[in-house]
Amino acid sequence: MHVITNFFFLSSAWAVTSQDVQPCPDDWFDANSLGCFKFLDAKVNISWVEAQLECEKVGGYLAEPRAESQFQFLSELAALEGSFTGIGFWYIGLTDLGREGDWLWVHNDEAVSYTSWATNHPSNRTKNSEDCVVMVLKNNQVWWEDHSCLAPNVQHHIVAPVCQQD
Repeated sequence: MHVITNFFFLSSAWAVTSQDVQPCPDDWFDANSLGCFKFLDAKVNISWVEAQLECEKVGGYLAEPRAESQFQFLSELAALEGSFTGIGFWYIGLTDLGREGDWLWVHNDEAVSYTSWATNHPSNRTKNSEDCVVMVLKNNQVWWEDHSCLAPNVQHHIVAPVCQQD
């Protein structure tokens, strides 16, 4: 789990620009070399699969916080976004649909290395249906939980996609 600290402090750490990094679209959060991020807070209570399609429609993919720096940045953004929208559950692009227990980032087709799983997650029991990941923001902490890829909500909570562009 990750404890939320100060958004403004963390975001200033990424304020350095680079000539190699393309600017983000105007309505996306710009994390420079970490990527561009967009919270689709109007697309609530859709499945993980539908969330992935919604990100593609806006020119991105479900966010993949593959490093701790990306996760910290995304956690701070989720806290800020949640303070305005009340949404505390966000789909990210991690799944073990292909093989139980082999967690992969969908867009980059890479095995997960950095993780922030909640206690008792992930569920790697054979024949379980918890194959897609949600980033959870609760009590100023952020963690990951695996849930159904087809359910339109997560334990009766509002859930929405968070998208990324490179």
